[in-house]
Amino acid sequence: MKGVAGLVLALVLLLGPANAQQSEYIISKAYLEDPTGRLDFADVIKEPLISYEGMLTKGFTASVFWVRLELRKPVDAGELFLLIRPQFVDDITGFDPDDPNAPQQRVGDRYWPNMSHFETLSYTIKVPIAQERKIYWVRVESTSTMLVDIEAFPFHDMLRTNRNYEFYMGIYTGVLIFLTLWAITFALVKREQILVLFAAYQFSNLFLNFCLYGYFRRWFLGALEPEQIDRITSFSVLTIVFVASIFYYQLFRVNQVKRIFLSGLIGIFILYPVELLMLFDGKPRTALFLNGVLIFVATFNFLLASLAVKDGREMVNVGHLPRNIMIIFFLFMFATLLSTILPTLGLVKAVEFSLYNSAGNGLMSGMFILTVLHRRASVLEKQAVDQQHELTLSTVKIEQERLYSEEQEKLIHMLGHELKAPLSVIRVAMHQTPGRNRDRYIKTAVSDMEQVIERSIQTSRLEDKKMILTFEACELNHEIAILIDGCGQSGRIVFEPSDDIVITSDRQLIRIIISNLIDNALKYSIKDSAIRLVLSPMAETGGATITIENQPGDADWPDADLLFTKFYRNPRSTRQTGSGLGLYLVAGLVAQLRGAIRYRPDERHVRFDLDLPSL
Repeated sequence: MKGVAGLVLALVLLLGPANAQQSEYIISKAYLEDPTGRLDFADVIKEPLISYEGMLTKGFTASVFWVRLELRKPVDAGELFLLIRPQFVDDITGFDPDDPNAPQQRVGDRYWPNMSHFETLSYTIKVPIAQERKIYWVRVESTSTMLVDIEAFPFHDMLRTNRNYEFYMGIYTGVLIFLTLWAITFALVKREQILVLFAAYQFSNLFLNFCLYGYFRRWFLGALEPEQIDRITSFSVLTIVFVASIFYYQLFRVNQVKRIFLSGLIGIFILYPVELLMLFDGKPRTALFLNGVLIFVATFNFLLASLAVKDGREMVNVGHLPRNIMIIFFLFMFATLLSTILPTLGLVKAVEFSLYNSAGNGLMSGMFILTVLHRRASVLEKQAVDQQHELTLSTVKIEQERLYSEEQEKLIHMLGHELKAPLSVIRVAMHQTPGRNRDRYIKTAVSDMEQVIERSIQTSRLEDKKMILTFEACELNHEIAILIDGCGQSGRIVFEPSDDIVITSDRQLIRIIISNLIDNALKYSIKDSAIRLVLSPMAETGGATITIENQPGDADWPDADLLFTKFYRNPRSTRQTGSGLGLYLVAGLVAQLRGAIRYRPDERHVRFDLDLPSL
């Protein structure tokens, strides 16, 4: 923002020497207003004139103005150059009373450049001076506002002034092009409506300045007729107000300003087609006058709407513009545009800055709006990332709850199914005559139920990570012998012990792991077949390997891919009571002890290898 303000200040300071030189070579200025536009030069020189200083400021009028200049001869030159701005003046004709037969010099945006003047972004007329003082007349006619600035320089001073002017205008135009490309790229990347509208507004602003400051005429004169370029310039003036109103309307709507505060902008939307009809119907002055009034209405409406922006830090947090910043910006816009529109309408006298404050306003508003929109987009993008993160977390949580619900449903189904058989056995046994068989049936059934419940409890503890490990010396030959004696079918198990193997581990978990492997082998093997259990040392780690194998029974071979999954039971194993948690629990507990469990069947046996390290 400071850089842009410096650029505008530089443009103003650039004109300071020009004013000093103007006062040196222009002694006085006076004008005659010709409402009919029919007076010729012979009639004009007889009429009384009105003196003025500075710029000729008369607003939107159909009158022709004759300007009488009293010029002072330079010390070392026999000619002066009149430098005339702005570039949208239509018809400027020079009259030399000392040489009535000299060819008239005509410049303006409706004429082709000719050899009688020096071609720049501004208009120039060469005035020969033989005497100390000279009277020269300029006839000015315009279909837009009558705002004319005339300066006088010797040739080299005129060149220097033009070069400085074009240098600063080049910097300004380059920055404006950069802002426009930035806005377009930003809109293409983000694809948000407010950004697309801003890109259109910034492009319209760039095109307007190309037309107003003479670039469009310099580039396309020859490809287009002067009258066509003049009409395109007027079209750009009308269009920028329409596009800006759409953009600022949407900007205020994004900031939750009520429509009642934007009612003035609706009139601009309606009147824009009317202005275009006037322009192409040969009434450009009326269209431009109406457009000047609408600019005043729009900028006042912008300022009013900025006061209606909601306050509070939460507005910033959701990507809105802070209220105080909005008010300051639109107050600045109102002041600068007012200093342009009021002279254009002829209500106040124009000053030097009036010719260039539209450039400063366009540049500063472009940088400001693009900066705050970029900040807004960043805030919204961060919000989108946060929302996506929350959505992902919610999705994961929902999925976890779904899986937990499924697990609970499977658990309840398993318990209902697996406890039903033992309860049926107990119910039948209760109706039998008391005896050894009845007690044995009841005891077996209760043992089966206890086993199912115990495995469910141990699985829950494992998954909830509530296992508390207690490490101590475990003599494996002794532990395995105890488990075999307590399994109820010790006669079927062929135990091949090793030399005394002592490991440091959790005794309780080792018992649960080995008992589940023994129980699995007993249940799913051929009835009364032998179960082979081998204990061997692991020399590398000081641990032990336990191998247990059995011949597959009615359940046949298990599915190797599903063997260690929760609730897995072979479809053919329905005759055996089981929870489907035994091997799942084994795999989890072995991992707790940093060991490994492997399924290694051969052609005749179901075989498991259990590695238990010493911790």
